[in-house]
Amino acid sequence: MNEQELIKELNTFCKYDPITGNLIAFKHRPKTRIQIGKILGTVHSRGYLVFRLKGTLYKVHRLAWLLTYNQWPKHQIDHINGDNKDNRLNNLRDIPQSINLKNRRKSCNNTSGVTGVIFHKNTNKWFATIETEGIRHSLGYYENFNDAVDARETAEIKYGFSKRHGLG
Repeated sequence: MNEQELIKELNTFCKYDPITGNLIAFKHRPKTRIQIGKILGTVHSRGYLVFRLKGTLYKVHRLAWLLTYNQWPKHQIDHINGDNKDNRLNNLRDIPQSINLKNRRKSCNNTSGVTGVIFHKNTNKWFATIETEGIRHSLGYYENFNDAVDARETAEIKYGFSKRHGLG
């Protein structure tokens, strides 16, 4: 289904509320569980709200963008506050992946508590690193954990990372 057909199909039974961020059914769809007033979407394994239509799974934030601007986003949709389920229009922005990566949460495998800071057992030192535009930059080895964290935080400012980058 092309974007104009999808917009037309969605407009036959639901609407996007930019204030709440919800996709809401205003008409019952036969042969489906969609009822009037139902908020559409279920939480996907990656934390996004998704909605299946005619066998295709769509991320609700992308549908919100499509219904608001009558076209797919040119890049990725970033949830500014980091909450993948918060699809309010003022929380969504269409940005390139290189910028979106600067607003990522802390990885679930992080053991130091700070993104880009790891302990090297071989050297018995803390190592700080940052990746931007596909290039990994070494920020050095440090005896003290806080010095490694300071180096990482300084690099985040230098490379324009979000203030919430690497937070839980």
